[in-house]
Amino acid sequence: MSGKKRIALYQQLLAGRQVRGPHVFFPLFHSEYQKADNTEFELFYIVKTDDPEKLKRQYPTHELEAHNVIFLPEHNSRFKKLIETKDLLMLLLKHRIKLLHIISFTLNDPIHQLLFLQKLKMIWPVKITMSITYNGFPRAFDSGYTGRFEKYLAYDKLFHAVKFDGIYSWFENVIDWVKNSGIFANGPIATAVESRFCDIEKFHPEKKEKIIVWAGAIVSYKRPEMFINSLAAIKKANPQLLNGWKVIFIGDGELTQDIHQSIIANGLKDLVEMRPTSNTYYELINRSMVHVSTQELDHFPNLVINEAMAAGCAIIATNVGRAHLFVVNGDNGYLTSTDDEHGLTVSLEKFLSQSPELWERMMHNSRLLCETVHTPANFIKGIDAFWHQVLFGKNKSGSDE
Repeated sequence: MSGKKRIALYQQLLAGRQVRGPHVFFPLFHSEYQKADNTEFELFYIVKTDDPEKLKRQYPTHELEAHNVIFLPEHNSRFKKLIETKDLLMLLLKHRIKLLHIISFTLNDPIHQLLFLQKLKMIWPVKITMSITYNGFPRAFDSGYTGRFEKYLAYDKLFHAVKFDGIYSWFENVIDWVKNSGIFANGPIATAVESRFCDIEKFHPEKKEKIIVWAGAIVSYKRPEMFINSLAAIKKANPQLLNGWKVIFIGDGELTQDIHQSIIANGLKDLVEMRPTSNTYYELINRSMVHVSTQELDHFPNLVINEAMAAGCAIIATNVGRAHLFVVNGDNGYLTSTDDEHGLTVSLEKFLSQSPELWERMMHNSRLLCETVHTPANFIKGIDAFWHQVLFGKNKSGSDE
């Protein structure tokens, strides 16, 4: 029997639902953790779902069949809250879990379980930590939860209610918000990731074609219109740069029809193709040469960019947040000099004007970063250090934080 402290991830994954980045990453992370050497903890993965077998078929690389995966049934009876709270607490007790790390956190789940666990803190001191994988919470707070951020007021109340012991954020701006907003009054340990990884066997360079990909939710904060306008500006001023290239938009969202109309209005129908989100997306990105990202918030650690890098794509991205952790300017792509349409146009023209030899070098360097920097080992090292600090009150060097 392992003498390591036991930690459990908790995530709701409903079969047949649209898959987002955290739904892809955390099953992969747990699987990699089980295979890794020199991990500090014994890790369990509690997956709350309505159909375990159907869900497992959605993960053909078998991440949900890894060691220590536990399926927790979704209930829909009048006693839902009571039953699901009992089920989770019994699992934590059975497996002697010392820290529960929440991945999915909605307005309904697992708030009731966490509040009950919180009441038992004096006699059953299970630490509660959370991954925040959405970077809009600080902006929602600063806006006073107005406009498109109004729906996040409910999360504000939830964060006030649950006294988390630690927050492990995808984004650096979330750390300042956790420390200074007053929402997390108990002062949880807050850390931002410095490295992340993806499936570099599934995403890998194949024979390259002159394809530029924009992929993601087609919504306002991803700014797809910025890319369309930049392409239109290049076509008008330097159309020869686009000769032989194909641009493919992949995604769905509230702006899908607007972008379709913009493509037609800007005379880009022969250049730009739109495709819906697909499970075979990797087949296209592995053959592509360039990935473009235009979102208004931090690009790091965006899974789509990470996968494009693993596939050997050069990256053109607006220079926001910690984008530099993925894009080494001039080495594996370009960061825009200004966060606007003009800056994107300049970076795209700069790349398209370069020699094929430079394209090859940039694409090679993207893949190299995924093999040497953004790796499972480095991510595991970071999250182990975070859990160590939460459980023992000190970082691994032994000093107090």
